[in-house]
Amino acid sequence: MVPLIFPSAVAPAPPTCTPSGPPTLSELPVDSRNRTLFDIGLRSHDDVLAVIIPRGSALPASGRVLLTSSRPRQPALELELLCGLRYAAAGNFALGRRSVELREPAAARGLPQVLLLL
Repeated sequence: MVPLIFPSAVAPAPPTCTPSGPPTLSELPVDSRNRTLFDIGLRSHDDVLAVIIPRGSALPASGRVLLTSSRPRQPALELELLCGLRYAAAGNFALGRRSVELREPAAARGLPQVLLLL
């Protein structure tokens, strides 16, 4: 007798980099309970994934982080949204990039603060 395997009982395979590029946020796999399979976060200035939405979070998920400048008189913040399982940001999928201009670029390091909500 051959056992039956129902599609809902099989976990989806994690995405791989294909010739068409990395997955978009809407294409990220979820488990059978609609939970994320990857950490979602930002690339920090020391090239580390700063997790905002941890792996296993129920969808829809949200997160927030307070960002500051990493050097004095920084004119803008460069944000890169990533998803993946690795500590190093270079080993994860890039979901998007955004540049945020600071109103007071002459401010000291850590003084400009931006609240990011996902």
